[in-house]
Amino acid sequence: MTGSAEAIIAELDAKEQIRRLTADYAQGLDKRKRDQFAGVWTPDASWLPSPAFGWCHGTEEILAMADKIWSAVDRTHHFVMNHVIDVDGAEASGTIDLLSENLALDGTWSRAASTHTDSYVLHDGRWLITSRSAHVEILG
Repeated sequence: MTGSAEAIIAELDAKEQIRRLTADYAQGLDKRKRDQFAGVWTPDASWLPSPAFGWCHGTEEILAMADKIWSAVDRTHHFVMNHVIDVDGAEASGTIDLLSENLALDGTWSRAASTHTDSYVLHDGRWLITSRSAHVEILG
């Protein structure tokens, strides 16, 4: 990180806002807070929650996928870690590692470990996700 103090502060602020965005994603999904989950995406965002599900394009499809997930499981817990963020002006990219614990409707638990590749944009003064794709590494 180089540059003026103002530039460094702006980059740190952007990274913190993006970290919060990722927390809002996980909490919105886990706690089934539809508005919170919807609020992390640009209107034209793309999401690949798992290669098995395929891509969703736009918030309407993204929310339909969230509804599908919510109807298939009793609860989920997403744990986000190792967040790496690179900011370039009003755009940013990042990766996160994610562990999810999922309780199926039949009472069985499953676990998935994945790496997500993200693109973010500063949209109307807020950082939002423009693309998120998951590469599931462990499923069981």
